[in-house]
Amino acid sequence: MQDMHRKQERMKIWLERRSKLALWQMRKSSSLIREKSDGAFKESPDMANLAPLVTVVAIAALVSITTSVNLRESLTGNVESQAPEAESTATAGERDWTQHPAARNLFNLFFNIHTGGAKPWWEGPNVCQTENVEEKNATTEGESGLSMELTRHFSSSFQFCDESESVYKCTISQHDQDGERKIVILYECCKGYERMKGDDGCPRRVELRDLVTLASQIGLNEFLQAVRRVGLESELASREVTVFAPVDGAFGSEPDIEVVGPPVILQRDAPYTITETDTSQGRAEERVRSGLLGHVISGARRSSSFSDEEVVETGAMDATAIRVNFFYTPQKVMTANCVPVVSRDNRGSNGVIHTVERLLPEVAESLMDMIKTRPDLSTLKTVLARAHYVPKLKEEGQGTLLAPSNDAFARMNPRLRRRLLEGDRKCLQKVLDNHILPHTICSAVIQGKARTMNQLGHYLNISRSADDKIFVHGVQVIQRDVMATNGVMHVVDNVLVPEEALDFLDVLEKEGYTELLSLVQAAGLTKNLETIDNVTIFAPTNAAIQSLPQGLRFRLSQDRELLEKVLTFHVSPGADQRSRLFDSQKLPTLSEGANIRIDTYSLHPFHHYGVMTAQCVPLTGERIEACNGRIRGIKDVMIPPNGNVLDVLSLDKRFTILVSLIKRAGLADALQGMGPFTVLAPNNQAFQRLGQMRLEQLEENVFELQTLLKRHVISDNLCCAGIFRGHSWFGQARLRTLAGYRVRITRDYSNTPRVERSRILTCDRTATNGNVLEIESVLLSRERFGYRRSRWNRPGFWERNRFTEP
Repeated sequence: MQDMHRKQERMKIWLERRSKLALWQMRKSSSLIREKSDGAFKESPDMANLAPLVTVVAIAALVSITTSVNLRESLTGNVESQAPEAESTATAGERDWTQHPAARNLFNLFFNIHTGGAKPWWEGPNVCQTENVEEKNATTEGESGLSMELTRHFSSSFQFCDESESVYKCTISQHDQDGERKIVILYECCKGYERMKGDDGCPRRVELRDLVTLASQIGLNEFLQAVRRVGLESELASREVTVFAPVDGAFGSEPDIEVVGPPVILQRDAPYTITETDTSQGRAEERVRSGLLGHVISGARRSSSFSDEEVVETGAMDATAIRVNFFYTPQKVMTANCVPVVSRDNRGSNGVIHTVERLLPEVAESLMDMIKTRPDLSTLKTVLARAHYVPKLKEEGQGTLLAPSNDAFARMNPRLRRRLLEGDRKCLQKVLDNHILPHTICSAVIQGKARTMNQLGHYLNISRSADDKIFVHGVQVIQRDVMATNGVMHVVDNVLVPEEALDFLDVLEKEGYTELLSLVQAAGLTKNLETIDNVTIFAPTNAAIQSLPQGLRFRLSQDRELLEKVLTFHVSPGADQRSRLFDSQKLPTLSEGANIRIDTYSLHPFHHYGVMTAQCVPLTGERIEACNGRIRGIKDVMIPPNGNVLDVLSLDKRFTILVSLIKRAGLADALQGMGPFTVLAPNNQAFQRLGQMRLEQLEENVFELQTLLKRHVISDNLCCAGIFRGHSWFGQARLRTLAGYRVRITRDYSNTPRVERSRILTCDRTATNGNVLEIESVLLSRERFGYRRSRWNRPGFWERNRFTEP
């Protein structure tokens, strides 16, 4: 145990030395970039361009410091539970991570680079420092009673700092094997002091008054009158609190008569008086008192001490809360319950006043609780229950709900609305996720146009029109900023339906696949596409279907069974497993016994800038998500294969001579194997050009015949889409045949694919174990089709030219 403590101490000393060395190096680097001129630091024009480089080097050096090898002691008796949030009051023997050298040096690193090590203002007089530590401990094996374990691990630190005229705030996030630590260190002027830009520390003393006097000085007359009416003046003047006080005129912006609670009515023209409708004046005053306390929180909290999405409890009797948010675009705005803060950090002797534009709404219910009590959102309540999203909108956290009204659901496509309300949970959840934003978005911060991401991972465009209307993706917000304990709700007048929530018929219609839809209807498969789930559809474009041969189109129009077979061949079950296609992948289809083969081709390594094919048909690159699967665009219609490559050749009268030679050479069984094979198939005319005598010689010499035929078979799946014009990284594209020769594959200037000098006449007669390409000539020996020998190496050259010895 003592050895372990000594190792930890040595590691700590090592880290401190490395930290000091890195800081010295940064200051030395900054001295090269800065030169002192006339008592001020002036940037050297020759070295100014090195500043970004030095910054990168500094960060790299800092990461190397904080990345360390440590030894961890994991004993049952030594594991101490720590509170999730605690002020930094470390006692002897505890690790004070805020004093970690690497964490401390993060503070001044950027400052030192750009000022040459000058003293920052927050190290001056009358600056108070506040530190807050949040820890999330990871579960260790020591907690389960196991013996000591030494582990090797890495630790890392990340820092974000924000500086204003009188506040410097840094947040450090540390991660190691023990868990996560979030350290917030705040430097600000001490109570009773302030500073101006350029001051060292906070040298200016100010006289502070109690909050009642302060409220009077900054013109919060209506708020003070209401406070005095309900007897809160003495508490406001003596207790240490923070007040979000409405400015004068905020009360008058409310409706003419506001019902505070039956049978009590609070009138607009006298917001600080009570009109009695019965003998319940005391009850009315208590409600108004609670409403004002809903603007008050305990303790003196300046704006710099709040964090975004922080929720603080108020002094109201209904246990209401205030959610504080910060927005930085187009300018920095602070809101309290989505009400903009007009003036921050008005400091008094016993607290702080932040003035707000209007009365803060009372927040005591979750988003789901509010939806349950609103008749105009009854359809949304039903939809949430069917999608099992009720617990999600009840739990703590933050978020924004774009809540469609009942009228919005009534405007939906009837077929889609019926499908969603009948319990298509997967599609329904996608619709709801399109209406949920992971952060609180208040309407007051929307100026002009903005965008934000929802839980579906899509960006939603938000805009404010000239007449002060707010639209989200073209849908109008009809009620804004309905605050809840776990976020905010905006009611919208239409449902935002993403493509992922549409079925195949809706998506195909929306994307313009009209020809494919016509074939689906002709085959009677419309209902199937509505109900099918978790499939991938390879969708031919309109141009691909229109360019089909007239004979094939006529057969498809007359033979419904054939049409259904072709269409189902374009559907592959298991969309979740088809999210990423790769080379040589085989996809099952709904056409019985038929698979789709995926191939990739490229002239460059690692398949960059290439083409991907499905059954030798190039993919367009379009990938559309639908509720019940996904759609991938293809450039042609895929025809189901009719057997293996030998079957394809046997069924075509153009290859009768080739088939007879294959059987004569004994290669028929091999070509019916697993493959893949690509047969470079010379047609009958190509063999006839060899002459009858040559054919008879081949039939008699089986070995020579086998060699010739193997020269026409590639042990891979080659499609015409994979034949490119030009050179690859390694010269011209060549493929090895079964005979051992490498044949050149290219395209000529007219973009016609060629194998050596032979044109490919017909592309892609696909089979279950490969592909057939029709070529115009027989591929003879190498010196016969382009690989010419040197003239002095040709047979008979020396004899004819008498270079041999006599």
